[in-house]
Amino acid sequence: MVTQHHSTAAPDAACHATPTAHVPALRLATLPSLSGLYCQPVSPASRPAPPLVRAWVDAIVQFWCLQREAGVLDPREPLHIIDPAPANGALAMQVLQALDDLSSFGLGDWRVCYVACAPQTGALGWRNDHPWLAPFFQRGSLDLGLLHDRGAGLSLQQRGVTLLHLANPVVILGWQWFGSLGCELVGADQGQLWTPDIMVDDGDGSLDYAWQKADPDVAQQHPYPHLLQDCLDNMAGVPVPIPTAACEELDRLTGLSSRRYLLLATDHGVGTARQLRAHLPTLPRSWPPAHGRLPVNYHSLALHQRRYGANTWQHQLSDGGMVLHLACRLPDSVPLGALLDAVAAPLAAAHPDLAAQLVALAGTNQSLTQTALLHLLTISGHDPAVLQAGLSAGVAQDAALDSSGVPSWQAALRQTWHHYVPDILDDGFTHAFGTLAANLGDWALARACLQDGMLLHGPSVRGLHQLARCHAATGQRERALPLLDLALDMAPAAAPDDADSLAHCRSLRDQLPHRQQAILTTAWFDQDIASDGELTLEPLGPEHADSLLHQYRDAQIGVMTRLPELDSVADARDWIARHTSSDARQCCAVIHDSWGFIGVVSLHRGEQAGYFYFWIGCDFQDRGWGQQAARLFIAQAVRNGLTALFTAAYRDNHRSRKALQRLGFRHMALRAAAPDDDLLFYRLPLSDDVTACRDGQAEDGHDTQQFRQLCASIDYRIELEDQSETSVHD
Repeated sequence: MVTQHHSTAAPDAACHATPTAHVPALRLATLPSLSGLYCQPVSPASRPAPPLVRAWVDAIVQFWCLQREAGVLDPREPLHIIDPAPANGALAMQVLQALDDLSSFGLGDWRVCYVACAPQTGALGWRNDHPWLAPFFQRGSLDLGLLHDRGAGLSLQQRGVTLLHLANPVVILGWQWFGSLGCELVGADQGQLWTPDIMVDDGDGSLDYAWQKADPDVAQQHPYPHLLQDCLDNMAGVPVPIPTAACEELDRLTGLSSRRYLLLATDHGVGTARQLRAHLPTLPRSWPPAHGRLPVNYHSLALHQRRYGANTWQHQLSDGGMVLHLACRLPDSVPLGALLDAVAAPLAAAHPDLAAQLVALAGTNQSLTQTALLHLLTISGHDPAVLQAGLSAGVAQDAALDSSGVPSWQAALRQTWHHYVPDILDDGFTHAFGTLAANLGDWALARACLQDGMLLHGPSVRGLHQLARCHAATGQRERALPLLDLALDMAPAAAPDDADSLAHCRSLRDQLPHRQQAILTTAWFDQDIASDGELTLEPLGPEHADSLLHQYRDAQIGVMTRLPELDSVADARDWIARHTSSDARQCCAVIHDSWGFIGVVSLHRGEQAGYFYFWIGCDFQDRGWGQQAARLFIAQAVRNGLTALFTAAYRDNHRSRKALQRLGFRHMALRAAAPDDDLLFYRLPLSDDVTACRDGQAEDGHDTQQFRQLCASIDYRIELEDQSETSVHD
């Protein structure tokens, strides 16, 4: 592990001169490098992990706050963050999300402008419509930039302006940026510089270097002679990749703010002269493409920046790994040492090689369990690359998750999706993510994944099936049907691996109209008053059996509601069949817009009254949804002409008793004989012509008589003792 911190050196006047053009004796190396086409897909490994983004954002905010305290920042002018290699926008989105509430940093009135730089006009134009990034474009916090030749400024596409000078110091983010730029290959031997003539073999594409002594004047004519001198002084017998293009681009960007800047960058590279000497070969005669690109020479980059007064810090876990680099330059009145002391440890803890190791563990460990993948995902800061690697390896896809782990998975998926920006080209991850969310019962997240995926990549049979499944599970059958029709229309051109999805589409397409017709023909159910936008009621049916059994798994639900044990889906179906066999039994499933089935509301109707009960599944209790569903169901009872609802709750079931009281139910002066003497009875009047209540207690025998008649008519077998003169104490 190598960590370097170099304090500010005295600025060298020569370093402020405009670099001259390349002399012919030094040729730009054409070794394989990262593509400069920003619209190409970015692999998971090339996306910054969330911990690094957070560490960078913290460093940026502290950089700004330090200047504010020193009085060298103009709050009237924007704070520019320039990203010269924005790839698919993942870094931009995560940084802007983290900076969305600057008031939490005491910077609420300041304006941030994140500039995604393109190599040419229009190269990033498609990002304006990207569903993840469009809100930032609309708010003006994200813009597309075109950096012109030195002195010509930075053009912003959205604002339609060209910035020649930035009033505030600029922040530059270089995620694998320097590695995408060309370098010059130079050798030093016998006190002289050597340069290669580079020839490409048309047959195998290999590169040959004909090394020769450089002209004695080459070092003086080069734009960065101090870097060549460093080769002569410290790199004898070693081919050194001089980051000429990186230095030129960095000088152009920092020149916009008079070399007042913060640079945060990382690439595979070498950070010290020792590493250059130890890990690059002696002067090579050939370098086939299979050897890959040369590492970024951060040693020379740091040396160059220190020449004009910058402080630098860099950290590398192992030779040949990623180098995490920070450089900053501000007026002498700003104590930069405080910034480096504050951010060094968090940056080191978020090193990208640590994230890469977690991705590798998730993708290569054949024995990885679902729980272990969840732990890796949590440790990674909910890095989408970790989940993608695990899903690609088949973890968490085939076997059903234990119910105790579902809430943790649901929470982890939501946080992971928050960090994810998909590529324009479909790599299948968006669909896999949405399918996993659906299998975990997070229908809202699944909908978001699948809808956004189809918006970017177009419809597919698999995607349409999963999205229709989401709508059907959340009571939106009218939205599911056209999706299923579209999927079935695609059947003639479907791929062989779409066969299962097509079969599921046909089955669901056959079921939904029958289900909708059954709802419409249920005499006691009024669909027009069955929803408040978040919750929807629908008559309970056999299609709810699986979900009912899952949410009923807490034994306390059966105990507190006096319902039987249900041990299997068959038991659940039988129970549903018995409780929906006549119009006197009116049972509704409670469907949440995001979570699907969450519970049951029910009444057993007598002549003018009904016995009411409800329960909410063990995953969704204490969120107020029981009362919300009960109000919707009570509206159905009023519509059906009932004059009162009765119910009971155990004395120690404090949550249900409070919920009933909030709904308007009042205690009755009744007591059941043993063994039911722990039950408390409640009544809710639904019409004005019923005897009123005073002090929360039934005033006369009318209510008791009505309840006894109801019990007789619905065969509710319980022995009651008339306690008309006895209060029920809470």
